[in-house]
Amino acid sequence: MADDSDTRTRTDAGGPTAEDTASDADGTADRRDDDLDEYLDPELDPVSESGSDDTIPGPFSLSQLVRGLHFLVAGLLTPFVWFAYQDGNLPQVASLGLLVALLLAAGVVTGRITERRFG
Repeated sequence: MADDSDTRTRTDAGGPTAEDTASDADGTADRRDDDLDEYLDPELDPVSESGSDDTIPGPFSLSQLVRGLHFLVAGLLTPFVWFAYQDGNLPQVASLGLLVALLLAAGVVTGRITERRFG
């Protein structure tokens, strides 16, 4: 059974209750539920503030760091590909070569995504 003591659930209330509205100093009524300025404030929302270029201190941007990390790991794996080739271990050469190629491709893609997302 529904309790009719709450005026917000009653169908004959006919509008906002005194609890829903607050009176300002100049006499205008303001809805507490619909205070969107608080939720849309760019100072309180770090996602909407992504237009700044100084996300990471230093000489490199985030997209350059992401690309550089992928290319560095791919470069560090290259000697292991050469050692496996000299030993005649062709399955290991193929798997490490595929890993290097995937790291390079992922570095390009993630670098573009971070550049588009974070500027």
